[in-house]
Amino acid sequence: MVKTTDGIEKPKIKDGIEKRGDKYRIRVRINGEDRSETFSTKAECKVWRDEQRTNIVNEKHGRIPNKTFGDLLVRYMNEVSINKDGGEWEKKRIKALVGEGKSETPDPISKVNLRAFCDTHIIEWRDRRLKAVSGSAVIRDWALWSSACSHAKSEWKWLKHNYFFDVTKPKGNPPRTRRVGNGEIDKIIDELGYSKESKLEAVSERIAAAFLFAVETGLRTGEICKIKRRDVNLLNGDGKEPFVNVTATEKGARKTGTSRVVPLSREAVRLIRQLEGIAKGDGDYVFGVNAPSVDTVFRRIKTRLGIVDLHFHDSRAEALTRMSAKPQVNALRLGKISGHKKLDIILNTYYRESAEGWAPLLDEIDEANLTMQKLAARMAADPEFVKTIEQLIKK
Repeated sequence: MVKTTDGIEKPKIKDGIEKRGDKYRIRVRINGEDRSETFSTKAECKVWRDEQRTNIVNEKHGRIPNKTFGDLLVRYMNEVSINKDGGEWEKKRIKALVGEGKSETPDPISKVNLRAFCDTHIIEWRDRRLKAVSGSAVIRDWALWSSACSHAKSEWKWLKHNYFFDVTKPKGNPPRTRRVGNGEIDKIIDELGYSKESKLEAVSERIAAAFLFAVETGLRTGEICKIKRRDVNLLNGDGKEPFVNVTATEKGARKTGTSRVVPLSREAVRLIRQLEGIAKGDGDYVFGVNAPSVDTVFRRIKTRLGIVDLHFHDSRAEALTRMSAKPQVNALRLGKISGHKKLDIILNTYYRESAEGWAPLLDEIDEANLTMQKLAARMAADPEFVKTIEQLIKK
């Protein structure tokens, strides 16, 4: 920082503007940090340079800049969202709010100056949105706006407080209970041209294989698309059961931020073997499809077949529900497989066994308890019987 004649500290800044084709690129060095940006005119370059200087001064003195909430979100979109798996979705939602999306009208909250921004503006936005969309849709946007505010507060010093923490969230929709029927699965894979004998050379066939794999493993679309050959182990003589390693570092497959190992059923192993001709090297993707293509093709197929209210992601819930019905898979194991960190989601969403099926289990427990009581009574009354039991245990 350097002091001007009036005693105000300003950052040391050197800049250079160069023409590149029909664009101008400005490079600045502020307090030892290099920054650059490209614009259509020299004037825009100079405005950007001055903004950088102002931001540095505001951050140093803890001042809230003369920016709007929309400006905050746009900066977050350009600097933070681009590095996220869900960056495209965040970009779409931010552009819609500031009036750059399909809806050309910006939401009033985007025009609020950060120096006046408070919980009242959030309450007004929430109530306004709830008249147009569901509570769950509002909560999704809420999470994005709140995350941007927290980042702006801690990293840019654009806010002194995240007011989203002070406002009550709307209630979300109940979890989806849509099951995927075997008949629907058969119709979908038939329409996609899948067969067990196929080499899966067509993208549509591999999307069908991905759908079947999702029903077997409970993996998300992005996770399936990002599986590489090196992530899969199919009983290669090392004594391990077949599994796939879902990595937290692979973009598109890192929603939870935690790597996990997912066991593979016989059907899942068969699907992987059927796909062996697609991925040639260890770094190649097993299914050879991307998430946007899967989503587009799946929507088109279900519409053509007249299947209502079915999403590709419902395959994940179907898989976890089927696993939960197996006695060997308790809630903790299911959480390990699915990647869920909250046990209540597992218990309330995927354990769907009705109470009607519990009565026989309770009867079995009562019978076992009665047997143990009879055994204890005889052991107390008959010492020879105890010796006989002890001999049997030793054998």
